Amino acid sequence: MCMNYADLENNLGEIDKARAIYTFASQFADAQYDTDFWSKWLEFEVRHGNPRTFQEMLQNNRTDDKIDIAQKADIPSKLKVVETNKDKHRHRDTELDTLEKIKRQRLG
Repeated sequence: MCMNYADLENNLGEIDKARAIYTFASQFADAQYDTDFWSKWLEFEVRHGNPRTFQEMLQNNRTDDKIDIAQKADIPSKLKVVETNKDKHRHRDTELDTLEKIKRQRLG
């Protein structure tokens, strides 16, 4: 249920809300049995996260399997993708700020 809600928020562009839902749901998800949940959250962080949020995701996985998941997920290459996505988001945020300034100038 939480995964569906996180997907909904993600599709609506509410990345922080989706992350909060994943964080909440992680207290109920065991890495040994809920591999779909952890894989989906991993994919989410690769697309939208940064190294800090990625590390927080791994810390939320309370079992000894978190190292195993990190090894299977090929963490170093994923972190490169996260850094690249972070740069893209910075560029996008700059573009949005510029558009917002133009909009304010036209209205003001």
